[in-house]
Amino acid sequence: MNKTLNYRAVLAGLAVNLLGSFIGSILVLNVYASRLVSSGMTTTEAEKAIMNALMNPNDHAELFLALLATGAVFDALSGYVTARRAGYLELWHVLALVGLLAVMQIGAGVVGGGVTVWYWLALISTIAAAFWGGWRAKIRRLKMESGT
Repeated sequence: MNKTLNYRAVLAGLAVNLLGSFIGSILVLNVYASRLVSSGMTTTEAEKAIMNALMNPNDHAELFLALLATGAVFDALSGYVTARRAGYLELWHVLALVGLLAVMQIGAGVVGGGVTVWYWLALISTIAAAFWGGWRAKIRRLKMESGT
């Protein structure tokens, strides 16, 4: 039997990743902004502080770790969605997804001012989380097929 990659499954995972990461990062930044405002900053000062934090990740590791964790959750979810929608060759589908995500992340890193340690951490967490999600979907399918 000749099976090829289901590109719709890869695109579904990509959509989950991009939309989820975007919405998740907005939520993380809003929580961070509310913490700054509750500590006595004005809204304008908080906006400037967030822009400064985004430009200097080494000085604001707490924010970047929260953003990395949020991204990893949606990376895992996108790997799971991709593998579930594919239904076969799950990890190959996830590999195609990871390839697209890696190209986008490296491109964003280069355009955004250079590839730093934070970008490498994001790339590594993307790969690991997406494959973990895909592996979970594959295990689920195998368990259902075996009847356990």
